[in-house]
Amino acid sequence: PKGVLHVHKAMIQHYQTAKWVLDLHDDDIYWCTADPGWVTGTVYGIFGPWLNGATNVVVGGRFSPEAWYETIEKMEVTVWYSAP
Repeated sequence: PKGVLHVHKAMIQHYQTAKWVLDLHDDDIYWCTADPGWVTGTVYGIFGPWLNGATNVVVGGRFSPEAWYETIEKMEVTVWYSAP
């Protein structure tokens, strides 16, 4: 494992991106399907929702359209972000 240094300014930018680009609010149930081992999964899947107070859905496993649809429906996801 490698440690990564994040400066305070980066956290402010992650907050702003999640707020203004993803339109996250504290009453949202948010699901980002990106791998948290990559920058998209870390920034948009962890830091952004935490900094904006959104509820974060975390699901493991391989891609399955049926399972993803079931997760969105069961968890009542209001904002869904998926990396290509």
